[in-house]
Order: sequence, then C-alpha cells, then structure tokens
Amino acid sequence: IPPTKTEVPIQHITMGVYPLAHHIFKVLNIFLCQLFLFFFFFLESFQRKER
Repeated sequence: IPPTKTEVPIQHITMGVYPLAHHIFKVLNIFLCQLFLFFFFFLESFQRKER
C-alpha cells in the first residue's frame, strides 16, 4: 500500500523535529544547571556579607 500524501510529511516532520527537540532540551538542561549553580553561589556570598 503506497503511503498517503498526509502520512509522509508528518513522519518526515517528526523525524526532523525529535532530534532538534532533544538537542534543545539538552541545551536548556545545561543552561538551567549553570543558572542554579550561579544562583547558589550568589546566595552563599550574599549570606557571608550579611554576617
């Protein structure tokens, strides 16, 4: 059975979008980790100034 016209683009889009989404998620994850670490160190230094 030959695939219909709507079936092929959807499959092609998902094949193209999934790795992109995966890459974006990885970048976001790294960015959030760095942001969290920066915030943590900022709070630490701020608390030291208070004392």
